Amino acid sequence: MRTPNWCHAVSLLVRDTFRQSIASGISWLLLTISAVCILVCLTASVSGPTTLRTPDENADFLPRFDRDAQNAK
Repeated sequence: MRTPNWCHAVSLLVRDTFRQSIASGISWLLLTISAVCILVCLTASVSGPTTLRTPDENADFLPRFDRDAQNAK
């Protein structure tokens, strides 16, 4: 079974772009920047029982008995 011409052309373009990025060194720069960003994100942490609502606030997004919320269409 033979692949379509456009699929073969796309694969050649991807391969050529990848080889050019390796040759010019831009791929190593992008890889380094990505690794630094990943390491920074891995060091971030969230602690504590923080919630988005206050204790006296209703847990519903919209009040159950609001006429505007029930008739929204």
